[in-house]
Amino acid sequence: MGKLGSMKYISLFLAIYFSMLTISCNGQSIRHKLHPNYSEQKTGNNVLVIDSVIDLKGGSIELPACYQIVFEGEGTIRNGNVYVDLATYSIEGGLGIFDNVKLLPKGGVNNVKKSPIRELCAQWFGVTSSETYDNTTSLQSAIDAGHAFAIPVFLPRGYYRITGSLKLYEGDILKGESLGRITSENQRGATFIRYCGNGNEMISVEGSHVTVENLLIAGNTPYQADGFSLKKGAGLYFCLNNVLIVNTRYGVNCILDKNEGFSGCIWDKVSIWKCVRGLSVDINRINGQFITYNSFNNNIISAVLEKGVYFHCRAVNSSMFRDCIIERVGYGPGFNDNYVNSEIASIYVKNEAPQGSVNIDGGYYEDIYFSKDGEPAINYKESLSSVFNVHNMNLSIRDVRFANTRTIVHSKGLDNIVISNCIDNGYYRNKRLVDIPICLGNEKTVLEIDNYVQADNNKILYKTEQNGKIKSCEVRNIREKNN
Repeated sequence: MGKLGSMKYISLFLAIYFSMLTISCNGQSIRHKLHPNYSEQKTGNNVLVIDSVIDLKGGSIELPACYQIVFEGEGTIRNGNVYVDLATYSIEGGLGIFDNVKLLPKGGVNNVKKSPIRELCAQWFGVTSSETYDNTTSLQSAIDAGHAFAIPVFLPRGYYRITGSLKLYEGDILKGESLGRITSENQRGATFIRYCGNGNEMISVEGSHVTVENLLIAGNTPYQADGFSLKKGAGLYFCLNNVLIVNTRYGVNCILDKNEGFSGCIWDKVSIWKCVRGLSVDINRINGQFITYNSFNNNIISAVLEKGVYFHCRAVNSSMFRDCIIERVGYGPGFNDNYVNSEIASIYVKNEAPQGSVNIDGGYYEDIYFSKDGEPAINYKESLSSVFNVHNMNLSIRDVRFANTRTIVHSKGLDNIVISNCIDNGYYRNKRLVDIPICLGNEKTVLEIDNYVQADNNKILYKTEQNGKIKSCEVRNIREKNN
């Protein structure tokens, strides 16, 4: 059969198919045309064009195998299930082309059968940039479709108001848009999700291997809801890239159940601002939980009421903080009288096993103690503030700069602490004439300091709460900043 005959055969077949389809859709039309840039030998060489409103009225429709689906003019599918063949490479259309629609792959996807569609645009499902429109349902529909196809969901830059919690499932990827890094000072051009609900979580993560990038998520009421709440199994490979989380209780909250872990997580350029805790990983009771092999790179946590990072479980090992900034913890905008009896720390690690490890490599830690305006609160115990608070840990701190901090490390258990190549700019000169130690330790603390530069030698090396001695202290090359 020649080329012309083959094209006529395809056109005739599709004409018959769509004439049957038109009857099932109450007379509303779908038409097709061949894509001019692809030869007839290529599988799925045709383009399906939808140029009118198709109301499924709760029913379903299976779109035929085609290379591309294009919505033109008033083209929209509404109110039902739409099945897309895995031969389809792309979908083109504007706002709301899938209105109250559940978009599904025909036959499902797996490791062998994959959809070639690169991503789904959330605006296809009616997601609208608006200060008044509630995007909860439409955005969740987009996320559900992305999960069904196992492909990313793209949310263009804009302001998206939601009133209910969104759910992300295993393997989901939610991608926003930005002009550079998103921080508290630079939100220009960012994809902005504003939570205006009354619940306790903005985004619920329901499975492992979830990725979110280029997104600003903010609560309307400070300290009310968690930004991301990680449910059963969701602590594995939860990855964030260029994300700003604002006005939350905990920026990210993970409660580990029996034998669960927070592991394999990679956070790059994550900023958490105005919260009670930045990242909190905790347990209900000790039962095999673990925090391991996590990498936090170039992150910023600021204006925190209590703790920048909080880890508590049976075993904490091999988590790395590289070039992070944690500042204003319990201080200035992070000051709140309700936390006068709370421990303040940039990173707090309670390891129930006898040994664990955390590495601090580079970064900047500033304004970490309970104070409204620089002067330590009169009714606050000095021992409750520290930059790092650890229990049963091997803690390595290197190439870090401290500014306006008091105790650097509070050692509460069987801890081995190594501090090297660090600069300490000292702390606010105040009326409380107390000895501020680099390390507040105990009889099991092993401390090693190498090449430590501090301002005016205004801190002592160590002390204990019982005014005793630590197990071991080795110091090499400690000096004043200007000498």
